[in-house]
Amino acid sequence: NRKEIQPPMIEEYRKRMFYAAERINQIPKLSVIYPPKGSFYLFMNIKETGLTSVEAADLILKEAHVLMLPGDAFGKCGEGYIRIACTVNVDTLKEAFDRIEKIALFK
Repeated sequence: NRKEIQPPMIEEYRKRMFYAAERINQIPKLSVIYPPKGSFYLFMNIKETGLTSVEAADLILKEAHVLMLPGDAFGKCGEGYIRIACTVNVDTLKEAFDRIEKIALFK
């Protein structure tokens, strides 16, 4: 039996995606499908916040200084979601989610 060898970057992105998905699902009013099955993007469900995708992305940018793309940029079906790219290392993701968790709406 031949064991499949994954290039180091694939494993690194996998680690980032799982870390981010776990953190998102720990934050009240946010959720994401788990386990993640995409490349390095996650679409967070923000419907429980009562905000539009633009409002949620703006709030997170202004209060946590974390840039996310409003889901409505992907069409009508994207409303209610915001997209995060997990292209930074886990330490940076940790810092971003630590700041997001401090936003009053997510407590």
